[in-house]
Amino acid sequence: MATKRTRSITSRESLKFLEENLEGFEYLNPKWGNHKKTPRTKDTYQITIDKMSYQLLSNLLTDEKVGDAYFCPSMPPSGMGYGVDLRFRLYIKYNKVEVKSRRKS
Repeated sequence: MATKRTRSITSRESLKFLEENLEGFEYLNPKWGNHKKTPRTKDTYQITIDKMSYQLLSNLLTDEKVGDAYFCPSMPPSGMGYGVDLRFRLYIKYNKVEVKSRRKS
């Protein structure tokens, strides 16, 4: 039996996936310009959001593309808020995706 070939998800695919899955969660105020590959990790991307939602995490974790989703508080840049003003970095660790064959069957 042949093994399936897999690859890592691309940044564009990750952004598209998150845009689709954060639809309806606009109140979390995702910062799309902050979407990027997380350094020194495999298949993990991050995005900054103002609020955290357990429903969002639950939705992400039930998708077969996602291996794990986790978050940590983050301070905004200086001058961007007042008092204790946290945001969150949301990390999404993706599973490998199957490479589609170009061969005609």
